[in-house]
Amino acid sequence: MPFWKKETPEELERKALAARQEADREASLLSLREGSIPVAASRRLNQLAALNGKFFSSTLSPAEYLLARQSGLQPLSQVVGTVFMHVRYEEGDGLHSNFSGDLTYLTVTKTNAQALAVDRMRQEAKVLGAHGIIGVTLQSSRYSWSEDFAQFTVRGTAVRLPDSEMLRQAKNLPFTSTLSGQEFWQLYESGYWPCGLVIGNAIYVAANPWSNLETIAAMNGQSFGYNRNVELLTISNGIRFATQTAMNSLKREIEVVGGDGAVDMDVDYTLERVHGADDSAIIDLTAVGTAVAYRLDGQAKPLGNRLLIMDLARKTNESIKVPTANE
Repeated sequence: MPFWKKETPEELERKALAARQEADREASLLSLREGSIPVAASRRLNQLAALNGKFFSSTLSPAEYLLARQSGLQPLSQVVGTVFMHVRYEEGDGLHSNFSGDLTYLTVTKTNAQALAVDRMRQEAKVLGAHGIIGVTLQSSRYSWSEDFAQFTVRGTAVRLPDSEMLRQAKNLPFTSTLSGQEFWQLYESGYWPCGLVIGNAIYVAANPWSNLETIAAMNGQSFGYNRNVELLTISNGIRFATQTAMNSLKREIEVVGGDGAVDMDVDYTLERVHGADDSAIIDLTAVGTAVAYRLDGQAKPLGNRLLIMDLARKTNESIKVPTANE
């Protein structure tokens, strides 16, 4: 710029803003490399924490929010953890039409990405001073503009609990849980504590179904005619093996966090055709739940009289009987 032309205040402000944004970007990249959260997220959460619960956002429905507040939970804010990964099949994987087996390196990559996303979500909750995160959902996404990119996102609602002996004895706060506010409080009052989110993964490749001799024999001599209804055994067996692998992994996670079992379980999978391997399929299966254990303080409220409960959320007329402890 010529020395005789002075910058306007607007131009100076734009330059200052651009410099601040660049500084934030560099600081955020450094923070992420060190396992922390971006600068903008930390700034936003610190501002929310300063409000001490006077303003909040949550993933809870209005009914869940009211029940959560009635039971003593204080919603603080939505918290999120996200990881983008470059994921692709390695050269020499042996992915051909007759190959079936675990793709262990992909399973490990996915598991590590999910663990990092959960850790980032928990860091956001710590900034808010939360005791736990409820209503956690897990999402995996792939994109048409790059088949090698995958996004893993977890989100939930950070909450504070009323002061109790259990909180003073609890470890690994803030806890993570898929439970809604009322589900958490029902378990808590009944003598249980959420140890944390547990996830089991398995990525398995199932060979071309028409390479299986039993499937061909079931075609009754009309192989490759595709005009009979037969079970595709390689894919059926692949889903069974993937389920077993994921559940074994989830069981190990329950043991690591000290749970007696898991509740609110959800199992989901996707099928993806293997390019260049005929009709082989990649089975990507995930099992998610909340590990629970008996409360360390040993406190539990006894079940009251028999109740009739109607689940209005499911819009059914079915009544559910809740027995007493003696029944």
